[in-house]
Amino acid sequence: MSDRGARDGCPSTRTRVQLGLIGLPVAVVAIGGWSHRWVSDDAYIDFRVVGNVLAGHGPVYNVGERIEVVTNPIWVGILTLVRGTVGLLPTAWWAVLLGLTATALGVGLSAVGSARLARRRGASVVIPAGMLCLVCVDAMWDFATSGLETGLTFGWIGLLWWLLVRRLETGRGATVLALLAGLGPFIRPDLGLVSVAFAGGLVVLMTTSPSSKDRRLLAAGAFLVPPVLLELLRAAYFGMLLPNTALTKSAFTPWPTQGLRYLLDTLGPTWIWIPLLILGGAAVRRGVRWGIGGNRLDLVLLLVPVVAAMADGVYVVVIGGDFMHARMLLPCLFLLAGVLWLDPHDWIEGSLTIGVALFCMIGITVIRYPVRTVAANGISNERGYYIAVSGSTHPISQADYHQTLTAISGRHLARLASRVPPRSSSVLVTSIPGAVRSWAVVPGRSVVPARLIAPVVTIGVNGVTAGSTVYLFDLLSLANPIGSHLERSSPSGRPGHNDPTPQSWMMARFVPASSLGPVSSVERRLDTGERRQLACPTMAGYLHAITAPVTPGLVWGNLRHSLTWTTLRIPAAPGPRTPCPR
Repeated sequence: MSDRGARDGCPSTRTRVQLGLIGLPVAVVAIGGWSHRWVSDDAYIDFRVVGNVLAGHGPVYNVGERIEVVTNPIWVGILTLVRGTVGLLPTAWWAVLLGLTATALGVGLSAVGSARLARRRGASVVIPAGMLCLVCVDAMWDFATSGLETGLTFGWIGLLWWLLVRRLETGRGATVLALLAGLGPFIRPDLGLVSVAFAGGLVVLMTTSPSSKDRRLLAAGAFLVPPVLLELLRAAYFGMLLPNTALTKSAFTPWPTQGLRYLLDTLGPTWIWIPLLILGGAAVRRGVRWGIGGNRLDLVLLLVPVVAAMADGVYVVVIGGDFMHARMLLPCLFLLAGVLWLDPHDWIEGSLTIGVALFCMIGITVIRYPVRTVAANGISNERGYYIAVSGSTHPISQADYHQTLTAISGRHLARLASRVPPRSSSVLVTSIPGAVRSWAVVPGRSVVPARLIAPVVTIGVNGVTAGSTVYLFDLLSLANPIGSHLERSSPSGRPGHNDPTPQSWMMARFVPASSLGPVSSVERRLDTGERRQLACPTMAGYLHAITAPVTPGLVWGNLRHSLTWTTLRIPAAPGPRTPCPR
């Protein structure tokens, strides 16, 4: 009966069962993601950049200063395109909807790819057990939205896996796969390791199949040319080879002890390591059978996501992880979970389905990450934290964040900026970070076209609320061209949160020495060494390159000096006689 149905053009019973099994994790992550919908403060950094692009200021955080504050340019580009062409909803809501949609698609495509690969080896129906277990973890629900690029990451990984299996089956789609794989570093920098792994899998497929030399060259060009062009655009416009945030977060500075804490914080409270370990044993057994049976090409393909997960996971652990619970390791878990399926017709694998069902029930109903504030290890449940400080069950829009200190500070800055005449010189606002009532205002230099210059420790909701007429001197240096180049001691504190940049650097850059009469003697004393460093040829050249009008000569200079400016480091607390960096 099922075969007749297939011949008549209707899906067979087996096909319907398989589609139902694939749809189950998709439904779980869609429902869970929607029930946990939210937008993090960090996502508002992207939203301010989106607003500046749509206003004609370019992909910058502070108007008039070309700093690449985002590490996810493709995600920001998608938000800009949708917000600019479709409109209808605020950027925050588009981020929620697009992130949730991309997550669901990624889960579905990953399961479809694995089902197709298993079918090649004789499995009629497979259970996407690893993905089912993963989507029952609340961290997956949190980052299906969050406003960040994590949802796009899931969708990208699922699409790559599906295309790779499709290439094995049909021999088609190499160029599209290569093109999409090459974009990984511009979704998030560490995903370049995943890109290389999938490119390696494609190379194996193309060298073991009758692909012409032209097709191989086309695929190589599709993988290499777009990221090279994007990197050249980055260097030409921003004068840097890396995002400013990569320098600030010390993306190449090892901190493995904190990374191990992050790994344990990700795996321990969620219990996800238990099903992944058991399902991994079943996968190893399957791989051995494939290898003995001569199905080595399928086995190599199966190893691609595993190698990608291991490479990215090791990198994340070595650099110290992140301050958001599980966020940076979720793509690694997603890669692994996608290839951990079960064949119910195999008596050993079939018996494991009971344990999978039990874990899913416990995961959905009981297991929750317990931390609601910043833990002693510097890691926090960001969604829980912002629910607490905003008073909203689903903090998404600016209205939801209205009562937070960052929003209050942003509104205060916007009011101060509105009192400055549009054509007057900029003014500098100094304050104790986090305070909203204690301000000292002194005349400032018009280095950037802002009415107000203020030091802040958070630049997300604060920045969007303050508006583009306020220059935010980011003390944590994500959007700070000075702080990101300061020499730092060994990593400590929260991952991604360096020691704050002293406000004396802000005074040195924006306030003439003759205007320092009313400020404290401490700031006047510290200011001398900073002014000398900013006047050094390399640093002065870099600051000019990111603030001067874009001309062909400036673009060429940025390309020539981008390596020098990327590697530039200056003392954090220079004295009056500290030499210039070479």
